[in-house]
Amino acid sequence: RILRAGGARAFGRTRDFSIYDDDDTERTVRRVINALGVRRGSARESDTGTEANETSLTRSDVVAKTIRAISLLKRTAGSLPNKATASGEMDAIFAAYEQELAQANAFDFDDLVSLSALALGADDELLGRVRARTRHLLIDEFQDTDPAQERLIAQLNSPDLCVVADPEQSIYAFRGTSPLVVERFLDTWHPATIIRLEQNYRSTQRIVAVAQRLRDASPASALAEAQSSGRDASSRNQPPRLRLWTENAVGDQIRFWTTNHPDREASLIVADIEKRLRDGCPPEEIAILTRTHAQMRPIEAALLKVTDLPFVIVG
Repeated sequence: RILRAGGARAFGRTRDFSIYDDDDTERTVRRVINALGVRRGSARESDTGTEANETSLTRSDVVAKTIRAISLLKRTAGSLPNKATASGEMDAIFAAYEQELAQANAFDFDDLVSLSALALGADDELLGRVRARTRHLLIDEFQDTDPAQERLIAQLNSPDLCVVADPEQSIYAFRGTSPLVVERFLDTWHPATIIRLEQNYRSTQRIVAVAQRLRDASPASALAEAQSSGRDASSRNQPPRLRLWTENAVGDQIRFWTTNHPDREASLIVADIEKRLRDGCPPEEIAILTRTHAQMRPIEAALLKVTDLPFVIVG
């Protein structure tokens, strides 16, 4: 809406610009790479912030890694033609990609945030109109806010701003995010009222206790502890440490398994399920939770080997 309301002019686009989806972006990047004569192993993973063997890259790998590199640039530094990277070749790709977007009167998804923030900073009249309409702002998962989003939030300067965040759950560093964004928020929006969401209404006491121990042992928690130990306890930008608790029942004992292979893990899980069923546990009371789809594949394979053990995969 910010770009439609006039912000697009600053970037040479009209108000009826197109928004490129993932397929549009891939086609454009592929066209740019072909036009520049980029070799299959040329767009190194180091251009996107990681390391890899460049000789193993296919053309599709190069396209995918280039798209990630462009997205990271926009999320962390905005879509600036003079933005420099560690690779001169990546600079050329980025500039050519931006030129393609401009000629097509289009923006990609990352532009909608990064360029909106830049447009507000360059147009006081537009900034005034947008701020007048931004009375309340609620942001969930704030610990995963990237620099472009952080700049946009600052430009909006909402008089009623509420964020929900847990620095120890920041998982998108590869997109340019950092749990330090919570500290910056507490510093920038001081004094902010802090409401601790520490009571758990879903889990048993044993599960909550284990969750707290895992949080305390995590690298993010150790970093926060080290940082806080070097500060005055009254430091205004120090995120509060959460202490989880619940009024629910104590619950069953928790068993912890360690395995060295996904197939071994799957076998243990299925064997445990079979025992529970033999002991009279209703099937509808058994569930397997995984973080990613990939983790479910060996478990599904193990379940399929068992006769008369129906199951449903959700999600």
